[in-house]
Amino acid sequence: MSKITFLVFILMTMGVQCFAQTSFEKGYFINNSGNRIDCLIKNYDWNNNPTEIEYMLTDNGDIQKAVIANIQEFSVIHKSKYVKATVDIDKTSNKIKDLDENREPEFIKETVLLKILVEGDANLYLYHEGQLTRYFFSTKNSETKQLIYKQYLTTNSKLRSNNYYLQQLFNEVNCDNKKSSDLESIEYDKRDLVNYFVDYNKCINPDFQIAELEPERDIFNLTIRPGLKSSAFSIENSSRNDRDTEFESELSLRLGIEAEFILPFNNNKWALTLEPTYQSYKTKYFDPNEGFNTELTSTVDYQSIEIPLGLRHYLFLNNNSKLFVNVLYQFSIDFGSSVDFERSEGRNKTSLDIRSNPNLALGLGYKFKDRYSIELRHDLKRNLLGTYPNWNSNFKSTSLIVGYSIFNK
Repeated sequence: MSKITFLVFILMTMGVQCFAQTSFEKGYFINNSGNRIDCLIKNYDWNNNPTEIEYMLTDNGDIQKAVIANIQEFSVIHKSKYVKATVDIDKTSNKIKDLDENREPEFIKETVLLKILVEGDANLYLYHEGQLTRYFFSTKNSETKQLIYKQYLTTNSKLRSNNYYLQQLFNEVNCDNKKSSDLESIEYDKRDLVNYFVDYNKCINPDFQIAELEPERDIFNLTIRPGLKSSAFSIENSSRNDRDTEFESELSLRLGIEAEFILPFNNNKWALTLEPTYQSYKTKYFDPNEGFNTELTSTVDYQSIEIPLGLRHYLFLNNNSKLFVNVLYQFSIDFGSSVDFERSEGRNKTSLDIRSNPNLALGLGYKFKDRYSIELRHDLKRNLLGTYPNWNSNFKSTSLIVGYSIFNK
């Protein structure tokens, strides 16, 4: 492992250890005696509904745990709120390969912490576990119940859906005497159901306002990323060593545009990236010791569009600054690229087409105000002569990349 690769690996290891930290934020929980305990709750921005929480009573206090058996309700102020309920829940899978011909839900009774999406005369709740998503509701006249939606197969293997949740809304969450046809466009998803419950509560109470529990998320960023790239290249032939060459490092420009997709959990700390990038590497090597009073010239002309697919993890330093670590798998589209050998008298020219193999890259960077960024990235070994069985090559590079986000949403 090269010194640069080792350094980046160490930095990434340190970064991941830092990234594992999640902050304690103002919140409270209500215990089984009905007492409210104001505290600092470790905010994991839970993707799956939690079964316990970690909390501190003071800034420097001991970390304690409260499990679901001892919690009636808890909230991270202005972020999220959960309430405990014992409900009938259908956990059958919606994966096509797991579907059967049973149209009816298969309920099991379970005590869970449900996330509140809308709170008012009618409440909407979310339960999420892995790939399972279920919505629940309650009103002043009814207990907490699941909104029923289930996919199933007919006897001739056609896909059908049990959309009984629409009938539940019509029967129990209905203002202004809506007709059943008025509800047909409501999908079993968060956006449609939240909008419906907000409209219902406003109909019942014109002064109703939805609590802003979740901050606006940064969902997608588009960033222009130019930079400088230092590249080195070496080749060897297993059947003859007179073509083994160590080319000099060359400095070149690179230009990329990155699409970043923020994942909707863990406080925006994880993201997926896609960054098509143009890069080039051109150099020559003269071997005056080739013999027969000739000089061998080895030329590399490598141009490509690199396409790195990456997983990014952020460490928030403050409201404006954050560090990030990238792990990327990249492949490239090579064009007009070759390694050429030519003697000084102009005969016996040999040309090898470059067809590169995929490789890994590691990066460590800093972002300011979600707009400006800088990253040090190291590309691990890439074989550019993968189609030639007797040839092996090693193309490595280190880049300093700056970024400016032209679109944030």
